[in-house]
Amino acid sequence: MNGGLYFISTRKRMNKKEEKNQSGFTLLEILLAVFILSIVVSTIYAAYSGTFSIVESTTKEAEVYAMARIAMERIVEDMESIYVPVSATEKENGEGYYGFIATEGQVGYKTFDNLEFTSTAHLSFSEESKGDTITKIQYYVKEGDSNEVFDLCRSDQPDPDTGLESETISGPVLCEGLSDVEFTYYDAKGTSHDRWDSGSEEFGSKVPAMVTVSLSFLNLSDPEKPYMFTTGVAIPAGIGR
Repeated sequence: MNGGLYFISTRKRMNKKEEKNQSGFTLLEILLAVFILSIVVSTIYAAYSGTFSIVESTTKEAEVYAMARIAMERIVEDMESIYVPVSATEKENGEGYYGFIATEGQVGYKTFDNLEFTSTAHLSFSEESKGDTITKIQYYVKEGDSNEVFDLCRSDQPDPDTGLESETISGPVLCEGLSDVEFTYYDAKGTSHDRWDSGSEEFGSKVPAMVTVSLSFLNLSDPEKPYMFTTGVAIPAGIGR
């Protein structure tokens, strides 16, 4: 009899233990699991966000480098091909003159140089237009999509009838997103000048022997450190004249 009661008591304890083992998670266990899961998700999100940020920054830098390279190559080719007649600066028909003019213009809250010169680097987009004709090339800056950035534009007018110092003809954007554009002009002796005018007595119908160009692009991730590109252009027409 006592054996039977012991068996029944033992059976009841086992049943209670099984019921306890089959019960759900406690609130503390659930909170701990949620906490661990949140840490894992946060870590993964931070890793992916950092990766996407790096990819976006790298893509932007690649675009800026491409624009700067194209702009610099175009400026170098245009200036290396500056044309000035050996005999005189006056045109045969007496209108205007060939040469190089750099004046200052106000654009928004900043001042930029406006360049105007005659060159043989005409960009021809049709079979009818000759690629080696004399053309008037103008470089000027206009406001961009916002007040913080500017666009560098290039105008190309083949066979100009009005000479230099004429109205600027609207041209396509060469590069955009600029925070600054600077030109410095050097004579054959190596003296630097902020301005240049081939028609003035100071420069005596000469063009610069060299021009340095500096392009600064706005860096959205760090505005205090813009992307800067600088190059120098030796102008054959201005050397030894």
